[in-house]
Amino acid sequence: MESGDLKYVAISYRWGELHETTVDTHLGYLASITSFGLDSFFQLCRTMSQEVDLKDMDYVWVDAICVDQNNYEKRKATIYQMTNIYHRANYIVAVPDFHLRHLEKVNKKHAEIIQGSKKYSTYIYHLIHGNTDLLDECDSAFLDEHHVPDDRHLRYLLKKYTEHFSAGFTTSKEHDEHYDADVTLDHIYETNLASQKRVKNHHSRKLYKKILKKIGIDRGKKEDPLDNRDVSELHKCDKVHACPLSLFGSDPESYEEVVAEKNGTDHEHDKYEERRQKDLEATKWRLVIPERSASIRQSMDFLSDLIQDWSTRVWVISEYGIAQTKKSGKMKYWFIQLSQASSRSHVGHRHDKFFEFDFSCDASVISSGSSINLHRSPSLHSITPTVGSKRKRASCTVFESFHDTVQNQLNHQSFLEKMLKSKASRNEDRMHAILPTSEYKHKLVSKEQVGHWKISDLISVKLQLYDWTNTKDKWQLLFLSTFTDHVSGTLPTFATSNIVWPGPEMYPTLLEDGQYKCNFDLTRDDSIQLTALDTSTTTTSKKKQYKLTIKPKEYYQHKHYQVSLLSGRERKDEAVLRRLLQLDFPTDLPDMICIPNFTGHFIQNNHTMAVLTKSIYLIGCSAKNKWILKFECDFQQPPVANLQNWERHACDVTNTLAAGVDIY
Repeated sequence: MESGDLKYVAISYRWGELHETTVDTHLGYLASITSFGLDSFFQLCRTMSQEVDLKDMDYVWVDAICVDQNNYEKRKATIYQMTNIYHRANYIVAVPDFHLRHLEKVNKKHAEIIQGSKKYSTYIYHLIHGNTDLLDECDSAFLDEHHVPDDRHLRYLLKKYTEHFSAGFTTSKEHDEHYDADVTLDHIYETNLASQKRVKNHHSRKLYKKILKKIGIDRGKKEDPLDNRDVSELHKCDKVHACPLSLFGSDPESYEEVVAEKNGTDHEHDKYEERRQKDLEATKWRLVIPERSASIRQSMDFLSDLIQDWSTRVWVISEYGIAQTKKSGKMKYWFIQLSQASSRSHVGHRHDKFFEFDFSCDASVISSGSSINLHRSPSLHSITPTVGSKRKRASCTVFESFHDTVQNQLNHQSFLEKMLKSKASRNEDRMHAILPTSEYKHKLVSKEQVGHWKISDLISVKLQLYDWTNTKDKWQLLFLSTFTDHVSGTLPTFATSNIVWPGPEMYPTLLEDGQYKCNFDLTRDDSIQLTALDTSTTTTSKKKQYKLTIKPKEYYQHKHYQVSLLSGRERKDEAVLRRLLQLDFPTDLPDMICIPNFTGHFIQNNHTMAVLTKSIYLIGCSAKNKWILKFECDFQQPPVANLQNWERHACDVTNTLAAGVDIY
């Protein structure tokens, strides 16, 4: 570790569930490996020996072998050194499918997808890298291999209009809502057979010119020599009004021209079907194209899921967090299932360069070698058809989906998400792994600090976060706690909830702008404070109890909640309040209050403001200042933002002596 000449690679992977394999390390202990198969490890080493940046490395660090997991003291000492081990590594290489053998055995569908990944590994390799020229070469080689007629017009139509080839995997387009890549493929196939038999053809040249003008190739990209040809010269069919190609990114003005094909007996179509059944050899390429396309798409989705699963492990978060702080600001990653064909001859380059994630890049360019820019697909909600126009839908590319997942998992997760969404075999590992790479690393004043916190479960993790995170993170945690399916009603209600993490459009924000003002003073520590209660005289429970005191700038009180609860219409709330807060009705009059994240925008008729505003709801007793969270899943119907039901109250948050609202 102290030698500056020691060149090694540190492997980042998730722990698996394989049958134990014992390895003699020749260092005085036996390594018991349950996370990956030795065949996967050897395959990774062989692939790294060919990788342009890794082939000169001397050693590989993998904790399952390099750490005596059965020696508690050594294991603990290694945990304390893990940051140094990964920081001093020349490269950190992530392997999200290092447990490949487990994935193959645990699920038959996984095994099928993995076999597809191996079969098309070269194509997937270039697809993730964004090498469009090499993908096009692979497409052409595939068409040759399966005896697709060497007809430039036919191949152009297949590649550009069916979404089963490179353009369909990498480039988002808006199509008519009825567009179907497989139906289009069938149509191209049938018309090709017909053209070979010199069937008389007639198609609207005017419509084809519109299609070519609107679709073609994206601006700024290399043009195909056939792009300037009239489509009627490339494609011949007798479907004057219902050619499937007319639905591919077609012109809204041509909507009324694209109508359902007339019913009736089509003698020529029957002939085509009869010929296709007889000509099995000619049918093969029609069948294998969508099979390959489906296999590649399933593999890309599967790899995306593996990235997501790998990146939610607490020690993995530590490892890619360290990679982010390294001088290069990059991390290499690889998939074992793509290594199988690396030694065989393929179209395009060999797998001599691993994938790379640049933490400084916000999804604009995938890698230095990529010929694709990652851009957001047009939102379906932004497409508003006018009267007489056709509806469109945007195609979703697997290239974009995969890199979006990588970007969101490695670059866009907040500290709270990393700490609470992650998976950990020991909850204390959340502190060991994530704190050293966060803004709260100063909380670890010593190597034994985590032990003093007595982390036993997720509740104790959340209580620590309420204790020493900054004011903004405390408020964020409180609002996130309302996204839950937790209905068991246990204390403390602000920490026990199982967070159902919202999507970006629902994520509560506390950022101010010219229109929205935060309902909390984020500069004051006393705006949200955790207090441990002395329960020695009030309860026989040995478990310490807590309350959270909050001071919003304003809140809203429900005018009719007392009547509703006392009349028996809220029996569930009554039972919870009696049990958790020991309230006695009707002596202790019940109340419900609402605390929004922005001021002045809780009650609005404007739908946009209602969506942007997130609120927490408390039920309890104003006289005793005792409250518990009422989760939104407890409401039969979401509270209606109506001035007639809610009364606004302003608070003086600058008054240090103000009592605030106590949540239990």
